[in-house]
Amino acid sequence: MTNPSKIHSIPSSKLATAPSEEKKINTENLEALNRLEDDLLNLKHQFQEKQEESHLPPDEVVYVQAKRNQDFHLTKTDGKTIFNQPLKGVVGWNGDNYPADVQRIQKRLIQLELLSPEHAENPISFGKKQLSALDIPETIDAIRAFQTRYHVEFWINTLKRQKIVGTNLFKSGQVLPGCITFKLLKEYTQYTLSYQHPFEEKKVKLFFNNFAESIFTEQYDGVNYAGKLLVHFSSNDLASLNVNRELENSLSFVLKNWGNFYTIQSHNNSIFSFGVLPFRFRGKTLNAFMALLKDREPQLFEELFVQYGIDIEMEISEDILSYIDAKLQVMNPHAIDENYNLIEEQAAILLSKDKQLYGAFLRASHYQAVQFRQVEALLLFLINPVLYSKWDLKIGKYLIFGVPVHQLFQTEKGLALLIHTLMMRGYSVTENILKPIIEVQAYEQELFSEEALKNLDEKALIEKFIDFGTKIIDRRAIESGNLVLNSTLSHEK
Repeated sequence: MTNPSKIHSIPSSKLATAPSEEKKINTENLEALNRLEDDLLNLKHQFQEKQEESHLPPDEVVYVQAKRNQDFHLTKTDGKTIFNQPLKGVVGWNGDNYPADVQRIQKRLIQLELLSPEHAENPISFGKKQLSALDIPETIDAIRAFQTRYHVEFWINTLKRQKIVGTNLFKSGQVLPGCITFKLLKEYTQYTLSYQHPFEEKKVKLFFNNFAESIFTEQYDGVNYAGKLLVHFSSNDLASLNVNRELENSLSFVLKNWGNFYTIQSHNNSIFSFGVLPFRFRGKTLNAFMALLKDREPQLFEELFVQYGIDIEMEISEDILSYIDAKLQVMNPHAIDENYNLIEEQAAILLSKDKQLYGAFLRASHYQAVQFRQVEALLLFLINPVLYSKWDLKIGKYLIFGVPVHQLFQTEKGLALLIHTLMMRGYSVTENILKPIIEVQAYEQELFSEEALKNLDEKALIEKFIDFGTKIIDRRAIESGNLVLNSTLSHEK
């Protein structure tokens, strides 16, 4: 918006370029605003100048940002200030080692506590235009230590990761302009987030970083934070969720061992998730859970999220699965175009980028009602849909279409394996892993019909799952398979 245009008068001898130069106004814009056919102005011609009005955000937006700042304190440390200009040359072994470049590398390594502030390698003191490797051995050792500690080579060992970080350059003991070592030195960020514990007289302080090392990483500025908040739900706790005894016991076992409610994941593009809900479920896990929580616990939802500018737009429906289509809304107090309320994809992107907002979700994780609703969402939006989905199996020469998954996993042990795999890997990966193992086990038992598959040996299936993990060196598969196999859960049908 603009104020009413200001009116100016000038003598006839002046050109339109005169006020444009004086006021720093583009000449074409001045002519268009005043509907002039050329740049000559008549005697005492009055011209109009657009003047922008300074806008302040609405009170609601100001309140939300003040509330965020009051309740969630975020600090960060990175190398962006140190490296506000690119390197002139290579630093390190066989490098150009220009003193100004070396000095900045040293400053960052000191900040990361990889180089002592009392080192004896001040590049200015040598009085040279370029230094040799013999002049800076401690600095080179610190560069190598950085490359090792922060797993620098991880980011260039696949084409996918090279595309994520935008480089494939790496040399041990060297920092090249534009290489992956320089990128991490500059952009690796350590965050400290603190907030008041909702039930105890203490501050919660936690630490996390970007450059999350995961097979699911799609953006290097995302986070994969895993604190520790394992909550035990007994069968009685889960009884209200209308599940059978086998599912109660298996779900209780999985949550007891792997149900970490104190997690944040934002490294998978704009998909943000927290708690026990897997982020890969249709990209809608967060929306579905937030809609469920708002419906079941409206006052708590207001306290935990709405006052911080996080909300969900949903339609009231008897179909619980309609929650999957609910729309995320996040307020952006820093908008420069007055678009303070972001929806859906833009909201999710802001949620991933604004690490201060992680505090709202991590604080919410302490609430038992939030934990319970996450378990309910896990059942409603992931476990039950999978159990009642159907898989096509090829057992030897026999093709068996549309086998209900709940018929393949009936025992407590089998269900625990399925649930844990779903939580850790999502639906499509779970199907890709478990289907071939089921086909091999069914062939060995000569189970060539849907009816016969009801007798699938689920204990033997878990043993094959462990073998699968051993062959591909999948530590998670080995550990989870053994934990389920050696548990007191039943494998009897």
